[in-house]
Amino acid sequence: MPMKNSRTQFATHEAKELHRIRSSFSFRFAVLLAESFRNPLKLILLPFTIPRELIFRKPKRLIPISINPNSIIIVGIDTRGKMWSERAMKLAIELQRFDSDLRICLLTTSGKILKDRVGKLLHYRIPR
Repeated sequence: MPMKNSRTQFATHEAKELHRIRSSFSFRFAVLLAESFRNPLKLILLPFTIPRELIFRKPKRLIPISINPNSIIIVGIDTRGKMWSERAMKLAIELQRFDSDLRICLLTTSGKILKDRVGKLLHYRIPR
């Protein structure tokens, strides 16, 4: 069972505990045994894979990730007209003027794309 080392933030204590259990040697050993019973070729290779798991594969530590709280998502979706997308664009411009460090992600249905003045604006157009 390959474990991907991603920069995922765990939402709950249970998710952290589940990651800790799945990265333990006993869990990986049980997975190896189950896979070897399903596939006879892996049963033959089992004496080589157990020392590999024991010696070479150490569980990776969870790196605490700092979240940048200075970001916002603005959604302006219209089915007819462009009132809400224009309001969302105006709000994004005003927020960017107010706080230049604020990262803004703007989702609109408007055909007009805003230019990024500060380097912190992501504007995505959602097709109608």
